[in-house]
Amino acid sequence: MGFCSDLGSYAYSLSTRLFSPIELNNYYRKKRIKRTVKINTVDYVFPCTVYSTDLSDYHDTIEEVSNEYLKKYSEQYTPSLEYPLLMSDNFSRDYRVKQFSELLIELATNVLIDQGYAMDYYYVDLPEMWTQQHHKYSSMERHVHGLGAHLTGFYFLKVPDNTNRILFHDPRSSKVQSQLPEADSDTLSASSTIVNYTASPGKLILTNSWLPHSFTKNFSDQPFEFVHLIFTAHNKYFNTSHNVEVV
Repeated sequence: MGFCSDLGSYAYSLSTRLFSPIELNNYYRKKRIKRTVKINTVDYVFPCTVYSTDLSDYHDTIEEVSNEYLKKYSEQYTPSLEYPLLMSDNFSRDYRVKQFSELLIELATNVLIDQGYAMDYYYVDLPEMWTQQHHKYSSMERHVHGLGAHLTGFYFLKVPDNTNRILFHDPRSSKVQSQLPEADSDTLSASSTIVNYTASPGKLILTNSWLPHSFTKNFSDQPFEFVHLIFTAHNKYFNTSHNVEVV
């Protein structure tokens, strides 16, 4: 007797009383185990990619420039318990970071090429580079960057113990709506909805600007600092540059 006939007979035998779908599901599972079919191919489509590398050689130079810009802002604003965050002005055009910026642009271009984009027709710019200094209990809510931003970067300067972690969130709203519980939330898998990364001084992380990101709270008495980076791609034959926004 075939599987469908077996299942039908089983269901019919229970038709004179109410039964739990669990019974039927357990029966199905037993049949499935007996008749296992191997899947030969698994394709991961529409991936989210996060790139990281160590650029510690530039740490001291960038930190020196960052401290200068943070000091200017701190003269006008003091972090409070309600808003324990300092953000510097943009220093992407400062001549002291020129070599660092050129390297970042090269890396960002290679990322976009690796992702399959036709970069022969586009050049990458780094219009925004600013420091965020997160004091105790500071965090950052989930957000993305729009208005022409293509890649977002994080270059870490100060990383005390018990400090912020960067979180990347699944951008697929339809998957989130039908999400099942994860078998192991500590293991990265197709079921994951949030991925966290531990920062270290001199570490660079790059990802697409449409990938939602956030930061957990800083529970350290020492500030957590990183340089936020925004990359834009422009057609080589048209000028499409403009400021980007946080959404």
